[in-house]
Amino acid sequence: MAATIDSAEFILVDNWPTLANNGFPDDTTAPANGSDHNVASAKHPVGTKWTSHQKASTGINQGDFTLIYLKMGTPGTTAVAAKQIVCLETAGGASAAGDIIYTVTNSDATAEIGTGMMAVALSAITTNYYGWFWCKGVCPEDICAGLAGNHYTQGSVTTGNMSLGTANADAALMGYIVSTAGLRACGIAFTADA
Repeated sequence: MAATIDSAEFILVDNWPTLANNGFPDDTTAPANGSDHNVASAKHPVGTKWTSHQKASTGINQGDFTLIYLKMGTPGTTAVAAKQIVCLETAGGASAAGDIIYTVTNSDATAEIGTGMMAVALSAITTNYYGWFWCKGVCPEDICAGLAGNHYTQGSVTTGNMSLGTANADAALMGYIVSTAGLRACGIAFTADA
């Protein structure tokens, strides 16, 4: 059985550049269902961020979270689905030149993992389509139901390099877990709670 970490047991730190013209998802109550998500033509400038606050309820954390509008580049052999980690795609992909910095992939063979520019897919997203991704703060599962529950770890372990999303070679590594008790994600590195 694969090892997992529950969505309420980690937070993300945002390493993406911030645009001045922040926007709102077309559907702020369910961004993965909005008319601007998983679409062929961008409805917002790529890199647009939206920050909101999640109130605590059963099984979820209270706190701020940020979504970022990105372009899905060329995926690995595994289709991109909810909870899957994506990271910056290297130049030379199918992206337009202006989109390169905000184009992502789920294949660690072609990814710029070292930049720490990673996000989590809210839902399945089509190659060369645009949509919202979770990039900062608590898991926004109150409005992104697809993110709720367990996220699989790389190599089916709870220590060492791991990924959020799929437990296979196409999932990019998220960081290093140093403790399995009360984990929180701090940046890209997983560390024990203080």
